[in-house]
Amino acid sequence: MLFILSENELEGNTCIKASSLKTKVSNLVPECTHFLKEILDTVKHPECIYINEELGTVSRTITYDTEKSIAVHVINALKIKRNIWDIDNFKYRKLNNLTLTDE
Repeated sequence: MLFILSENELEGNTCIKASSLKTKVSNLVPECTHFLKEILDTVKHPECIYINEELGTVSRTITYDTEKSIAVHVINALKIKRNIWDIDNFKYRKLNNLTLTDE
């Protein structure tokens, strides 16, 4: 289970849908497919695996905690009163033959 979650992270994902996890388990270890719920219940230890029942996703706890910490920092940073710089950004919108937009 941890191998699949680690591989999923290497592909750039922080969590995986339980249905996708089941598919990957059945491809990797077909003998375990029918026991996935029992396997998840066995490894559902907060120090290893985080299961989000509401979203139907599974992730490594360390990854979930890291992602949650980053989200909290971003939210708190957005609450801080920002200095607004008075810069004429139109001067910097043209780069070679490319015109930059607000997006």
